[in-house]
Amino acid sequence: MTMDSYLGGRLIAGAFSVLVAGILASVLGVVVLPGGDKCHDTSIIVWSSTEPGLARADPDSGLGALQRAAQQYSCITVKAISSGFAQQAIADALERGSMAELPDVWLPTHSFWNSLLDEHTGRFDDSLGSFTSSRMRLYVKFNTPLATELGGRGSVTWRDLAGQASAGRLDLVKENALNSTSGAMATILAFEAAAGGGTGVSADDVRTGQLDALAAPIERSVASYPGEIVDYLSSFKPPIDTTALPGAMIIEEAVYEGFPELTQHYRPVNLAGPDPTLDHPYLLRPQLDKHKMDLAKAFHKTLTSDKWQKEFDQAGFETGTGPGLTRRDGAVVEAILERWRETLRKRISLAITLDQSGSTEPYKRQVAEAMTSALRSLSATDRVAFFGFPGAQGAVYEPLSAGGFGDPTKISVPDVPNRGGSSPVIEAVRETADLVRDEQGEDANNPRKQAVIVITDGEQAGAGSAREQQRDTERIRRYRENGVQVFFVLVGSKPLCSVDRIYSTISSDCRNPGNRPAKLDQDERRWVYCISDRPDCPTPLPSQQGKSSDEHIRAIVKQIFDQLGGAPI
Repeated sequence: MTMDSYLGGRLIAGAFSVLVAGILASVLGVVVLPGGDKCHDTSIIVWSSTEPGLARADPDSGLGALQRAAQQYSCITVKAISSGFAQQAIADALERGSMAELPDVWLPTHSFWNSLLDEHTGRFDDSLGSFTSSRMRLYVKFNTPLATELGGRGSVTWRDLAGQASAGRLDLVKENALNSTSGAMATILAFEAAAGGGTGVSADDVRTGQLDALAAPIERSVASYPGEIVDYLSSFKPPIDTTALPGAMIIEEAVYEGFPELTQHYRPVNLAGPDPTLDHPYLLRPQLDKHKMDLAKAFHKTLTSDKWQKEFDQAGFETGTGPGLTRRDGAVVEAILERWRETLRKRISLAITLDQSGSTEPYKRQVAEAMTSALRSLSATDRVAFFGFPGAQGAVYEPLSAGGFGDPTKISVPDVPNRGGSSPVIEAVRETADLVRDEQGEDANNPRKQAVIVITDGEQAGAGSAREQQRDTERIRRYRENGVQVFFVLVGSKPLCSVDRIYSTISSDCRNPGNRPAKLDQDERRWVYCISDRPDCPTPLPSQQGKSSDEHIRAIVKQIFDQLGGAPI
């Protein structure tokens, strides 16, 4: 054999190998790296937004399409994390110079999150573009004033939505703009629509309020919900109580389609105006070494292969050639999100009411630490006060923070002295709810959210006769109907009579812990959180089971503050 024929044979064999590898990549969705090793002696960490990571759960494996694609490799770990939380974590790590804390690949739902990072030192490499896409839509509940007003219209403008909000017909669920893409995008698109379709938006115009006209009424019509949108929608289990469903939602289409049991209750409506497409970029950490870069690019090829594009298509995403990345000025996006946090979102008036009996003593330090972190998530225009209620009949509450309601950015969590004895929970809640009702605020166009967080062992004592307690309970229920949210964080394992009286629609003998209803209604699970793992209480949160009380308390406080609509903790 001549050298030329030998080399020619090697070239043909090499070309055939490449062809076979290409066929395998297309059919199986697995890309073999040079040398035949899928992992190439390395591994990578992928942070994915929760939309493709969790909302599209496979009923057999409990994994989304993207996570199942990663299982084709033994060296790719996918962590589901909301885009906003991921951006904040990346920015914090970059500021500290902790490059080891960064993901190797970041898959936010939209490329604008990357534009918020420092252009010169922090932005991820977006040269691979998008790996899929999706769209935001408005979902309108049947038989509501908004549904009647919109009729059979297939689309709605942001100006229309602002008008419906001003008329009181828009009871909207929208995600926290600092946490999640669809929440932020709804705010960004309203600003772009106010500027005439996206042209001429400047950070200065945003900061001075010149473009608030559409965003302000929409944001002030937003209803609260517990936790992330995926967890919230997952809480509606058949048979669904339709009265508890929100009147309207602006969320990602792929998320909505993950909950087919809800589709019979809503009609989808397109959002006219600025393009609501979510471009799902595939972002690479700057300065990846060659092995990690090869593996990251191989995973990108896997996700864009025919096999996995079909998987994404079936999961509610839009596939094909994929959109180009939507370039947005990071300074403008940052100004919009800051405007949302400081001005547009509903203000909060919050009373934190602490049981001063001995039963809560072991948890006071943990609660104080969690609350300190939570208060930093609020803004100077919110109002917070601390109250304590000791035992003994007739002793209801005492202020623990000087001056009553104050600026949460300046207020500190007070020391809570132990007063001993049992506590009049119902009466204390009524008294502090009265105080919250008085903190309406001066802006009639943006009425405050009003809430009470009660930290107690739940034992009811020293609050008068049964008739008086029933009167107080009914009053608290009326407060809830009028918008005062009452949260309970419960410690220990005592009978929870007071909570049952306020929340439970199921009769129970609550004199003994084991005699509460085994099935707690859906409403109670959104407002009552237990630190202890007990069968008669709707929590601990599934994500916190088996973890320390420190971790669990932080998770509970975070969920409550996120539900209130504060900035993320």
